[in-house]
Amino acid sequence: MIDGGPLVYLGVFLAAAIEGEVVFVTASVAVAAGRLDPWSVLVAGALGGAAGDQFFFYACRGRLAGWLDRFPRLTRRRDALVALVRRYAVVLATTSRLLPGLRIAIPVACACANVPPLLFSTLNFAGALIWAASILGAIAWLGPHALTSLGLGGRALFILPAIVVLLVFIVLRRVTIAQRADGFADRSGGNSEGMLQRDSAERAGGFADRSGGLSEGMLQRDSADRSGGLSDDVQRRDP
Repeated sequence: MIDGGPLVYLGVFLAAAIEGEVVFVTASVAVAAGRLDPWSVLVAGALGGAAGDQFFFYACRGRLAGWLDRFPRLTRRRDALVALVRRYAVVLATTSRLLPGLRIAIPVACACANVPPLLFSTLNFAGALIWAASILGAIAWLGPHALTSLGLGGRALFILPAIVVLLVFIVLRRVTIAQRADGFADRSGGNSEGMLQRDSAERAGGFADRSGGLSEGMLQRDSADRSGGLSDDVQRRDP
C-alpha cells in the first residue's frame, strides 16, 4: 500500500541534493516494501541529485570562483581537476554523481574549465538519472529477485540489497578520496623536488661564480706581482 504524500517525495529530493545515498536508499527500501511510488522516488531522486551538483557548477561560474582563489590549497586541487576536466569533460560531467567524494570538486572544476552550461546540465542530469535508477533497481527489483532465487524471503529481500548498495558507495568514497590525496601528494612531491633541484642549481651557479671570481682575482694579483718583479729587476740592472 502506497502511503507517501508530496512532502515525502520533497524530502527525497532535498536529501538527494544535500546528502546523497542514505535517504534515497531508505526510500528505495520503502518502494520495495510497497510504501512509496517507484516513479515518484526515481524522479525526485534524479532531480535532487542533479540539483545538488549543478548548484556548485553555477555558483562557481560567478563570484565564488574568485573567492576560491584566496585558498591556495583549494586552488591547487581545483587547477589539477580543471586540467583533467579539459581532457575528459563529457565523462566527468556524466559520472560526477556516481563518484562520492568528488561531487563538489567535479562541478567546480567543470565551471572553472568553462564547460558549456547546457552540456554540463544535460550530462549531469543523465548521470543523476543513472544514479537513481541503479540504486532503486538494485534494491527494489534486482536484489529481491536474486535473493528469492537463493531461497531467502521476508525483509531480507530488500534490507540486504540496501546494505550492499551502501557498502559499495562507502568504498567508492574512500577510493576517490584516497586517489585525490595521492594525486595531491604526488604533485606536492614533484613541486618539492623541483624546488630542491632549482635550489641546488642556484647554489652550484653561485659557487661557480665565486670560484670564477676568485680565480680571476688570483690571476690578476699574480700578473701584477710578476709585472712588479720584472720592473724591479729592470731598475736594478739599469746603471
